[in-house]
Amino acid sequence: MAAEVLLVRSSSCSLLPSSSPFIPSSSNQMRTSPCRCLLPRGAPLSGFFGCRLTNSSSTINLFSTKEELSAYAPKLRWKRTGGRHISGMVIKCNYPQNADLPRYYSKKEKKPFPVPIVELRRAARERIKNAKGKPRIPTLPPRNGMLVKSLIPVAYEVMNARVTLINNLKRLLKAVPVQACKYCNEIHVGSIGHPFKSCRGLYSNRRNGTHDWTRTFSSEDIFVSLECFHLSDRLGPRITHQERFSVPRAPAIVELCIQAGVDLPDLPTKRHANP
Repeated sequence: MAAEVLLVRSSSCSLLPSSSPFIPSSSNQMRTSPCRCLLPRGAPLSGFFGCRLTNSSSTINLFSTKEELSAYAPKLRWKRTGGRHISGMVIKCNYPQNADLPRYYSKKEKKPFPVPIVELRRAARERIKNAKGKPRIPTLPPRNGMLVKSLIPVAYEVMNARVTLINNLKRLLKAVPVQACKYCNEIHVGSIGHPFKSCRGLYSNRRNGTHDWTRTFSSEDIFVSLECFHLSDRLGPRITHQERFSVPRAPAIVELCIQAGVDLPDLPTKRHANP
């Protein structure tokens, strides 16, 4: 069972152990003089009760139940009472009492699997055994290589919206000046770039972090296009490491639209008639 305790820091008292001669109750009050209650080393959190200071500088109310403690914990904030600072917080323990903590592994050690490999293999053998003699569950599109017919018009709309966006961006760049730094990816919309020394590009230490602004008319500086590999056959073999330079690349939005049903002559792809 998780433990929860409310800690109140002040110049008078912070914690009271449950072994106190007073019976903890929400109605009990205890008069104290300025003292300091220390938390014993190794003491369980469940053996302590939360306490709070009232308007009087020496009156402490004890909480005996978790419900009373939880009801008051959200109301506790930084405040000033009688010239003293009071603060509080709720500490939750996710591990049960008197239980061993998980072992600490260094970065060089190999962490164990959450589920042992033997159990994973046993479960896989049981799934194969139970699947024998049963009809195979058909794979639905687009995992089987087929197109989703309802998404083909959506793919064409996204493709046309991308072309419209780029064309309109070029028109705006001719009317509104946009400044781009020569050495980093910083962009400033305006006739004069900002004077902040936040450049982290090439030779920024020589310029003391000052940007070298120049006006740009390229839409790629504002609308950054992420590229990915173009797959001529989604169900074909995977791209190997040796083919990373021979396989053509395309913007990620364009490749997504192609695999959803858009046909482009520059980037052909194989369409499967049967799953």
